[in-house]
Amino acid sequence: MSQAAVVAIANGLVMFTANGNEGPEPGTLIAPADVDGIIALGATNLDGEVADFSSRGPTSDGRVKPDLLAPGQDVWVARPGTTNEYLAGNGTSFATPLAAGVGALLLEAWPELTPAEMLALLRATASHPDAPDNDGGWGMIDGYAAAGLYCTCTDGDRDGHFAGACGGDDCDDADPARHPGASESCDGRDNDCDGAVPDDEVDGDGDGVLLCAGDCDDADPARTPGALEDPDDCIDNDCDGEGDLACAPTTGAQTTGGDSGTGEGEASTTDSSPGTTDGPGTSSGASDSGGAAVGDQGCGCAANGRGAPLGLLLASLAWRRRRARSRVSSRPQ
Repeated sequence: MSQAAVVAIANGLVMFTANGNEGPEPGTLIAPADVDGIIALGATNLDGEVADFSSRGPTSDGRVKPDLLAPGQDVWVARPGTTNEYLAGNGTSFATPLAAGVGALLLEAWPELTPAEMLALLRATASHPDAPDNDGGWGMIDGYAAAGLYCTCTDGDRDGHFAGACGGDDCDDADPARHPGASESCDGRDNDCDGAVPDDEVDGDGDGVLLCAGDCDDADPARTPGALEDPDDCIDNDCDGEGDLACAPTTGAQTTGGDSGTGEGEASTTDSSPGTTDGPGTSSGASDSGGAAVGDQGCGCAANGRGAPLGLLLASLAWRRRRARSRVSSRPQ
């Protein structure tokens, strides 16, 4: 029986069972009350006192049982074999159907409740949830407390959230699109009820267009999708991502010299070669004086197309120095 209960609970069936009538000694509960996840019921009299016959926990592995209590002593039930007679009965089997009825009503309110969630809800709303024991578990079942706002509040838009006016968390109980956890939808409203409108849904310039809807400047009401372009203000007034033609940057090559207007200058060239000396200390070509060539900021080579290339100047300088050493070595000693 316990194995069957385990399978049923694993498949989503909420199960209630009697804890047994073997009390008041500890550990007298019966199967399948010991199954983890099943809701086991102990019995009380009509004053809420635990009946002596009601079986006690714990389970063999030390878990608290029963889970809840319900009236099961001197309760009026139909007399078996009759159609109009009643009798006072005793037993945890009479407490169990009362609790199961509460569970059925809760499933009507919240059909998505799992077995574990049902157990947690009933334990949390019972008479002593903070001090469970093996005589009465978490205490007397309280269906009204378990139902909570379902019995005391309204859900006008049927979005699963109760109205804030009666203690719920729905900030607009007339609109099913507005409730905690809802998606923001670029409409300038607090759809998820977190108390704040998203920054991109605040119409800062009052032009009727939100940033999330395409407003490219929420501080300037003259800039909005569909606005007229001013061709001379260099501003994207209609937020289409295109600037004014009058403000577009110009392109083209720089002109150098001449008045041709074609945008292409003529390159100037100079035919330079190493100079030839006519004698000591004279030269008809490049000079090695170290003076700056025109336009080169003091470099020993010419720039901007003027003067000899650096390689030719260096070769000329080396040739001059070798010739000077030759003259020195040839003098009589």
